[in-house]
Amino acid sequence: LDPAPILVPSQVDLTATFTNLPPRAVALSWNTIPNSVNSVFFKPSLTATNWQLLTNFVFNSPGAGRAGIVTPLGAGARYFRVRVDAQSP
Repeated sequence: LDPAPILVPSQVDLTATFTNLPPRAVALSWNTIPNSVNSVFFKPSLTATNWQLLTNFVFNSPGAGRAGIVTPLGAGARYFRVRVDAQSP
């Protein structure tokens, strides 16, 4: 309900890149804010209805920055999304 949110979806800038090191993996990174809970979800297809939690963690930093994880490639496709929850005042 905040008319001036501190981080809007267009600012998250989720990126995915493949690594060349064995085992091959996907490196995900995104913009985040200090002391926020960052959750990464995935689903195996665009038509799947349920997002599954891959991981979540607190971004402990005095300022905003980029967070990221590396996850091994699995069998088949994976679609990712990120949620950033600000710490309650």
